[in-house]
Amino acid sequence: MNRLAAAAADFILASFDEEATPLPGVEWAELTRTLASLEDRLDGDERRTDWFEPLHDAMKRAGVWTWAASRSLPRGEMLARYARLAQGSLTAALILTQHDAAVRRLIQAVDSESSGKAVASEWLKQIVAGEAFPTAGLSQLTTSTRRGTRAVTARAEPDGGWRIDGIIPWVTAASRADLIVVGAVTEENQQILAALPTRREGVRVEEAMNLAALEGTETAEVSCRAVRIDPDEVLIGPVANALAGATGGLETSALALGQSRAAIAALHDLATTQHHGGLDEVATGLAGAWRLLWAGLENLADDSPSAASQAGASAQRAALLRGAANDLALRATQAYLIARRGSGLIRPDPAQRWARQALFFLVWSCPSTVAQTALGHLAACPTEFDSDLPAQL
Repeated sequence: MNRLAAAAADFILASFDEEATPLPGVEWAELTRTLASLEDRLDGDERRTDWFEPLHDAMKRAGVWTWAASRSLPRGEMLARYARLAQGSLTAALILTQHDAAVRRLIQAVDSESSGKAVASEWLKQIVAGEAFPTAGLSQLTTSTRRGTRAVTARAEPDGGWRIDGIIPWVTAASRADLIVVGAVTEENQQILAALPTRREGVRVEEAMNLAALEGTETAEVSCRAVRIDPDEVLIGPVANALAGATGGLETSALALGQSRAAIAALHDLATTQHHGGLDEVATGLAGAWRLLWAGLENLADDSPSAASQAGASAQRAALLRGAANDLALRATQAYLIARRGSGLIRPDPAQRWARQALFFLVWSCPSTVAQTALGHLAACPTEFDSDLPAQL
């Protein structure tokens, strides 16, 4: 590269320095090193069970489990923290986002004066004290088609309680959780959210799924058979859309950008140590794309649309950002794998792990519009050489 291009590269890649984007109250260097070390331990033997306690303790020392409950962190800073955590360990970041999704629903129940206010408040006290661990079981109300649109059903009882039946298709850290904030569909096709203790009669956590990546999240199905939900355990509903006004969506984009950041920084380090000009240019280009997407994420985090039309526009922008963040995660991790060559395929080299984990963003909480856009890009990928391939054959 010429001197001007090299200077531009240094400026862009400065955003990947540990101290370039400090976040208050967290010893990030220590935390990310610890989490990355745990990822290495998991890699190659992701069914092992001795990882959760050290991961939980490291995050507890950093105050991670109380972020969502504190209410003091602006959304933009929460997203930055999720991204930084994903840079060290996507496993840890995914577990945290599901933990925090449950916490936000409990807070919503308290603030909305719902019938579940007292129960939600008590759970929040236990969570903040480190005495209870929550997670979310909500994908059956949003993007999951694994068990159909009525994967979990709720039948009203005379006293205002409910009986729920079915299978919650995706529950992260299910075997570790004391509480699942679960969504269910009523006989009238309305929805409720409820605080479901995992030790409740009729609840069974199935064996963790044999995933292609992120097995360390211990994601599993949870079966519910005639499970009683007391009236004061209903957090929201019955309503047409129990997740209306949800602030989720940007979190997954933040995780994708966090993992992209890890791969781009590693690629830049490799280019520096190997003095490979081609790698440096690739790292610079990817880092520039990262900065543009991160700016877009920050802008969306600051949005507070009041009108329905504004909310719709923000949702459309969020979907576009999600698609672009997915694409960057795939390109950045695969670029690093290519740069590492054969060594990158040997566990626990992070190159192969990041490449596998990036596939997660194609399927996890992925709206149909984002999936269709990705499929369209794949269908439109032939190069000029490829277009002549049929004639050559």
